[in-house]
Amino acid sequence: MELLLLGRGIQGVGAGGLMPLAMVIFGTTFTVEQRMKLQGLFGVMAILPQLVGPIIGGYVVDHISWHWVFFINLPVSLLAALLMSLGLHEGKQRESRSIDYAGALTLMGSILSLLLAPVLIENKGLAWTSPLVLALLGASAALLVLFILVERRAKEPIIPLRLLRNRNIVAMALLMFTVMCGLMGASSSFPYYAQIAMDFSATVSGYF
Repeated sequence: MELLLLGRGIQGVGAGGLMPLAMVIFGTTFTVEQRMKLQGLFGVMAILPQLVGPIIGGYVVDHISWHWVFFINLPVSLLAALLMSLGLHEGKQRESRSIDYAGALTLMGSILSLLLAPVLIENKGLAWTSPLVLALLGASAALLVLFILVERRAKEPIIPLRLLRNRNIVAMALLMFTVMCGLMGASSSFPYYAQIAMDFSATVSGYF
């Protein structure tokens, strides 16, 4: 189990940057007209793996080994790298950008502490009032405050705080947060329910 969790953690760190990286490439490489078309195509291509991936993953777990759930990404990643090297060309315009490392670390620490608290409650049987859980929640709040202070002084912040003054942006962010909570919650819970409660195989559970 420890190896599985470690592998998923490493996989998540790499995969977490792919979505914003694609948006950055759209914004810096293509014109406004091209971006609209590409974002529509990107949405379709982003949905397709979410439909096919769980089915393939379930089949691999049932008939081969769960270890291959990680190994199967290697040829897919190599193919993606080859296609990018052939079809994506770097623009001639170069700008010197500063990376907000402090903002990234404080935000990551705040989110990680917040997510780790309910995990310990579920897996270790701790209560919400236990010292460790309270310490994690307190650390999350403290790091969030520190993140806001860092972003105010950062030359190029990860999240420009001035965007929060725009009601349209705030409304869209809250809407996306609500939608993704339901979507990710359902997509994560249904396969477990199919396997544990309905006693389906991993392959069949992938259809859920």
